[in-house]
Order: sequence, then C-alpha cells, then structure tokens
Amino acid sequence: MTPKHQEIIDATLQAMYARERQCHRVLSLPPEEPFRRRSIEQLRASLLGQKLL
Repeated sequence: MTPKHQEIIDATLQAMYARERQCHRVLSLPPEEPFRRRSIEQLRASLLGQKLL
C-alpha cells in the first residue's frame, strides 16, 4: 500500500465521520468521542486487513 492509498482511506474516513457528525447535530445527539476514535481505528485496520490487538 502506498502513501496515496493511506491518504485516500483517511480522506474517506474523515468524510464519513463528518457526515455522521452532521446527522448527530440534526438529531441533537452529542457524538460519543471515545467510541468514534475507537471505531475509526478499527475501520482503518479492517480496511488494511489488519487486526487490532
């Protein structure tokens, strides 16, 4: 995987989470930050075919 691949993955994940934050604002629900951080790491790992320990 090249740095360009990582850049594309990061941009995609950022867009997904920006969209999710917009939905949370519309619903007046505060986003759960620790959950968000954990899930973005898990998403990236799964996209890269890795397992988090």
